[in-house]
Amino acid sequence: MVLVRVPILFNGEWIEQNDEYKFKGSKAKGIMIPRSTTYAELVDKIAEVIDIDTSEFEITMKFKLKTSDPMPPVTIQTNDDVEFFLEEVASGMEFRNPLCITFERRSISTVPVDRQPSPRLSWEESHAFSSYVPPSFPILSSNNFTEVNEFVTEVDCLDEPPLAVDLALGDNTPAPISSRTSNNGHVPRINLLASSSNLLATEVSGDTDVSMVKEVFESKEALQEKLKALAVKKRFQFKTPKSDKDLLVVVCMDDNCKWRLRASRLKGCNMFEIRKYYNVHTCSLDSQEKDNRQASSKLVGKNFRHKFDGASSTYKPADIMQDFQKEFGYEISYHKAWRAREFAMEMVRGSSADSYHLLPSYMAMVEKKNPGSRTFIEKDSANNFKYCFIAIGSSLRGFTSCIRPVIAVDGTFMRGKYKRTLFIATSLDGNNQLYPVAFGVGDSENDASWEWFFMKLRESIGDVPNLVFISDRHGSIKKAIDKVFPTVGRDLAMDACTLMTTWVEKQLKGKLDKSHTYPVIQINFHEFIVKDGDLDGHVDVLQKTCSCNEFQIDQFPCEHVVAVCKHMRTYSVYDLCAHYYSVNAWVTAYAESIYPVGPQEEWDVSEEVRAYVLSPPMKKREVGRPRTTRIPSQGEDIVHRKCSRCGLRGIID
Repeated sequence: MVLVRVPILFNGEWIEQNDEYKFKGSKAKGIMIPRSTTYAELVDKIAEVIDIDTSEFEITMKFKLKTSDPMPPVTIQTNDDVEFFLEEVASGMEFRNPLCITFERRSISTVPVDRQPSPRLSWEESHAFSSYVPPSFPILSSNNFTEVNEFVTEVDCLDEPPLAVDLALGDNTPAPISSRTSNNGHVPRINLLASSSNLLATEVSGDTDVSMVKEVFESKEALQEKLKALAVKKRFQFKTPKSDKDLLVVVCMDDNCKWRLRASRLKGCNMFEIRKYYNVHTCSLDSQEKDNRQASSKLVGKNFRHKFDGASSTYKPADIMQDFQKEFGYEISYHKAWRAREFAMEMVRGSSADSYHLLPSYMAMVEKKNPGSRTFIEKDSANNFKYCFIAIGSSLRGFTSCIRPVIAVDGTFMRGKYKRTLFIATSLDGNNQLYPVAFGVGDSENDASWEWFFMKLRESIGDVPNLVFISDRHGSIKKAIDKVFPTVGRDLAMDACTLMTTWVEKQLKGKLDKSHTYPVIQINFHEFIVKDGDLDGHVDVLQKTCSCNEFQIDQFPCEHVVAVCKHMRTYSVYDLCAHYYSVNAWVTAYAESIYPVGPQEEWDVSEEVRAYVLSPPMKKREVGRPRTTRIPSQGEDIVHRKCSRCGLRGIID
């Protein structure tokens, strides 16, 4: 009987990328079937391999053809399709076509009433069919290691053929401790799981290697990851004497232990098959250490990636260290926990490099979803990211019509892989709330970065009358404003802490209560002197000025103006407030909505944007050793305190 070896992929889905179809499957198995297999026999065999009931689930089988031009996968629906597929598999020398399986639950109306579930094959029937069923090997669970079990269970009755055993643990029931011992009287090693009070024992079947059912993995890396997970759970360590593209050999770290595994690559594909596996640990419990070399940062990150599914990233490396020690009984270093956290975040949110590649398309979608938005990207000659700028259209229109023309600008460092700086431009609305105008990203707060940011800001807002900037004392900001906005005013942040009101009524009432005792001397119909017991105030109601300058800066009545309005009763304090403080202006500023760009799969951008090449910025190692203390802010006092134990003095942040 002519047999055909067929690899199987399932627990996945078909994905179309650039007119090319790919099947992403998380489990792999393999079967040996005759050339004369019919469609019904193949369906029954697949149902047995992946362990599903065909009366409840409908199986779909597809495979890809090796062609020069991309084409959709071929669906197997008839006996002729099965015959064609087996011919393709048998003739494929360079690559063995895998059979890709998907299944879905039948609706009540589609369940065949005259079909009973396919019976399981007996050993004689299975032997006549000459098939082998590799065990299910699921990807490591995202929240625990409990899906990892022994790769195989050695057979009690060696006169019967060995059967495949599924790797996934059905429950947490510990395996029974075998009463059999080896010829040398070896006592089976008992593994204590830190995550459970149960004792698990490794079965021992003697000193002789037992030929196991062949187990297939989609790659050598997948097999290695499973071995690492098994070692962490069963509390042992292994080393790899031999590893290349065709062979993998692992043995226990204890040279006197007989545990070992040997796997090799299948011809014509990248799948690995276990050839030999001796599931007996003869090493001493004294060989266990507080750390496990197989607990790599990648493995730890996979285990805790569910902690980063939400928007928050407060799960710290110290938390990973504590939880891993509590759950599995191993101590890991802070550096390994940090790398595990970075790996887990990348699995959940994607890599930083991919984000830079998507930035042009993201900018295009921002402009498309929010008309009037302004976005810019600057890159160097090597297509590496340099600067970017974003201003949402609704914010620009609200600022130019309803917000007082005072913009506060500042920059702050970003705690990411590429160490960029975030530039922000904000204002305050009539309710004293932050109103975003624009923001951007650059390399650092230097002259070139700030000048580029202000140039794009001017292109976005245009020429705004009476525009004023508020900033700290950074020299690059001053140079950029003088060059890009030479005619605007500028103020210092520490002198502008009361520029806008929180509630108009509350502010006016407070100023009225404070100024009700101020004497008012009338000079003429519109000029007054208000005695406040200090520098006094010279108020010109017609020009809307006061010698304290608060009236001009805030465009809101100061204490002296409020005193004049109370004294004369011909002027209303509300009429002297700028329209930016009115309810209508405040509502209009937020009348328009800001729309998200939506899922990436739904982005509709031009080919020109898709072809725009943008790479991450070049990483530069900072000169000197990393700082251990932060740089104090300007005006902040540095406290030197003396230790009561050692007598040394140090800086207290």
